[in-house]
Amino acid sequence: MASKKKSAHVPGQYYGYSLQCTHCVSRLLTAAPDATVSIEVLEDVATESATGDVEVIQVKSGVGTNPISNRSVDLWKTFRNWVEAVHDRAIDPEKTSFILHVETPRPGAICKRFSNAQDAGEASAAIIAARDALWGTAPNFKKKQEVAAGLVEQLDIIFSPSNLNVVTKIVCRFQLSIGARQAYGTLLEEMKTLLVDDDIAEDVLLHGLGWVKKTLDNAIEKGLPPMIAANAFRTELNSFRNSLKKRDYLPSFAGLPPTPEQLLQNALRPYVRQLNLVDWKEDSLFTAISQYLNTKVNIIQYGQRGYVNRKSFQNFEQTIKALWQNLRDEVEITGPEDLVKRGKLLAIKCLRERRKIEGFELPEDFTPGSFHLLADALEIGWHAEYLELLKEAQ
Repeated sequence: MASKKKSAHVPGQYYGYSLQCTHCVSRLLTAAPDATVSIEVLEDVATESATGDVEVIQVKSGVGTNPISNRSVDLWKTFRNWVEAVHDRAIDPEKTSFILHVETPRPGAICKRFSNAQDAGEASAAIIAARDALWGTAPNFKKKQEVAAGLVEQLDIIFSPSNLNVVTKIVCRFQLSIGARQAYGTLLEEMKTLLVDDDIAEDVLLHGLGWVKKTLDNAIEKGLPPMIAANAFRTELNSFRNSLKKRDYLPSFAGLPPTPEQLLQNALRPYVRQLNLVDWKEDSLFTAISQYLNTKVNIIQYGQRGYVNRKSFQNFEQTIKALWQNLRDEVEITGPEDLVKRGKLLAIKCLRERRKIEGFELPEDFTPGSFHLLADALEIGWHAEYLELLKEAQ
């Protein structure tokens, strides 16, 4: 995993992608029971009900840029995409609500006037006012030559007389949604209000976020549309909530997968270098980093919430260290002569193990993540000569 300098825009881009999952969960909480919610099908996020009503949501982080400024290409491209979707019959403007959500509060006079339009007359007046502000008044449009080429490309579609009827319908059903750059906190409050007791709301929310991501990823990998039925989501949450109340299962507080920055930061850590010593595959390295980071988060959360006492963590660590010693001795006898292959076999055997703590079932990645924590501290290793090889590499 070679290290290279990343674009300064990556955190904002990642935040935007992350917000899609957050909004998907929010819509699954509030949508009609028979509705489905999708990501990157009709829009960033979309809700479709059994009656045919549709809600399309374009999600913008607003980090580092203003996506609703009067001359924002992103703003006008969003409206252009909606116009083209109507022409392609992908959406019906009579049954669709058009939402632009910006998580970071930003100014945008034209966008806000569009959002405030209550009927066709107000929508048409807002469109003409926007055209006058950007192009100048008809028929000469003297300001048009001052507009950047990338923006003109979008405005030619929006302000075309042939599209006025469609754009008016869209603006009539358009809503600007402004967040407070506290998307997770807002979603947690929704969870408490709509579905879950306060004391376990965050546990259930983090499980829900992970379940949604896994479900969407599985659909994409199978070539299916990434969409989830609201009923299926709520059934999963209710089942998980009930298991929490029984307290036979410890929830994961890990949330979303590692960011590109986290992957780079962990690439040279001892536990990753140890895996490289036994030719671990690139995609499996991503899994290992995720397991390591998730387990660190969960150990902290379990301690802070009083789910597990400190002595139990120590006992668990001793248990898996003893397990590593036993499996190491086994592969020395029965494993291949090649030390790399032998080390890889040892890692595979250890990382497939699952253990409980205080009788609780643990998240699937907790036991392998605990092995990675020990490997990071060099208390265990996969290659028989890991200490010497790591020292030489330094």
